[in-house]
Amino acid sequence: MQPEKTVSTRRVCLTFGVFNYLVNLDKLVLKFNMLHTLEKGLFDGLGKVRELQLHKNQIQTIEDKTFDDLEKLEILHLAKNNLSAVSTSWFSKLTKLQTLRLYENQLTSIPEDIFQNLPNLKEIAIMNYKTFQVTYSLL
Repeated sequence: MQPEKTVSTRRVCLTFGVFNYLVNLDKLVLKFNMLHTLEKGLFDGLGKVRELQLHKNQIQTIEDKTFDDLEKLEILHLAKNNLSAVSTSWFSKLTKLQTLRLYENQLTSIPEDIFQNLPNLKEIAIMNYKTFQVTYSLL
């Protein structure tokens, strides 16, 4: 028997599968929880969630495919964390995403193809960086 996977913080411990039965959940707010890592599978079963608030944590790492089950996600708030990089694979299945907030992290650049699979994106917030490079193809 494998040990149960959890995401532990000083304020909350999120067990993998904790959201599986919330099939009608529309909004999930996990701000101010001192989360450090988001692992693949944490949001499985939340296919109807339209808004996910993860700002004001201490997130440094997000595993690839972590957000894949969030097919209806329109708003993703990742601001005010400790992200030093972003991956295109985080957002590859989020075709309904309209708002992406990444401000006040430790980012210095964004991959050229980051917005490639986000045809409905209307708002991008990536401000408050001392040194930040934007590739022309992003604009």
